[in-house]
Amino acid sequence: MNPRLKSIIGGSTGNLVEWYDWYAYSAFTLYFAPHFFPAEDRTAQLLSAAAVFAVGFIMRPIGAWIMGVYADRNAKRDGDQHLDVELPIPRDRRARLGGGFG
Repeated sequence: MNPRLKSIIGGSTGNLVEWYDWYAYSAFTLYFAPHFFPAEDRTAQLLSAAAVFAVGFIMRPIGAWIMGVYADRNAKRDGDQHLDVELPIPRDRRARLGGGFG
């Protein structure tokens, strides 16, 4: 397979998975917002969940820029190893925080 085509397919697959993650978050916001945000006001719950969504959406390109600069200045392998260590941390924190799901 042509290396260029392989890169395009790999990048497109990764992008598809990431956009699916954003879609799933936004689609199920109505269901998990009451578990994480104050129950007094339904509007505040949804706005808080939307704010979390917005912060993540804004931070994505900023993080890509920071890691791109880091990988360009050091080595691509150093950037990959750095991400391999850092990426599981927020997922682990989300799993440990819970929110009434289990």
